[in-house]
Amino acid sequence: MVTRIYHGTSGDRKDIILRDGIVPRVDAQSNWSDAPSNCDMVYMSVAYPLYFAGCVDGDHDHLVLFEIDMAHLHQDRCYPDEDFILQAQCALPGHDTQQDIAKNLEDYKDLYAVSVEYLGNMAYSGVIAPTAFTRCVEIDITQRAEILYEALQPTITIENFRFLGKHYQQLVAWLFGDVPLLPQVVDSQQFVRQFYKKEGEAVSPGMDKLRVEAYQRLEYWKAQSKVRTGITVTEL
Repeated sequence: MVTRIYHGTSGDRKDIILRDGIVPRVDAQSNWSDAPSNCDMVYMSVAYPLYFAGCVDGDHDHLVLFEIDMAHLHQDRCYPDEDFILQAQCALPGHDTQQDIAKNLEDYKDLYAVSVEYLGNMAYSGVIAPTAFTRCVEIDITQRAEILYEALQPTITIENFRFLGKHYQQLVAWLFGDVPLLPQVVDSQQFVRQFYKKEGEAVSPGMDKLRVEAYQRLEYWKAQSKVRTGITVTEL
């Protein structure tokens, strides 16, 4: 089980959250009108907090991610994300709707760790107190537009997390300063290997152009990895 998990929101909510904790939306409108989240839950992710931060109404030029120590959460208030249950059941005939799952989430309560393992997300009933926070990172999107573009790419599915979960987890780790390289560096290195030209090997002009572009992309993301402009990490 992971020891740290993350919650993302708009930057204008930072001070309120530091004072009051992360509070369920209760009567506030869900960001997903077609499949509303549980109004009594707070949602967290190991991979997609930046995506969820970008989906919140508010200051989209400034986003903030809170790192949460799982040891400070009450296990009996931890739940799986409803999307995990829905997707895990989708191949079964007569499976529950998301509304059914939300009403009967207590039946799946013991699956919160599995939800994190396979979807990257989980839910928590009630307020997450500020004492559970270890760090936060503020991102000024006006200075790091490529970060927002990266964050808005995922689809929140079991399959996506299976293949790209480590990519998004590395992005979170880079934002907090825990790793030196953005995930695009790893992606670009893999791409470069596909177009590696052996000595004396003849390649077509088009293939050679792709090879050059792959190396340029790699160097670009290596350089971007060293730039911390617009990113502020605070120990809490």
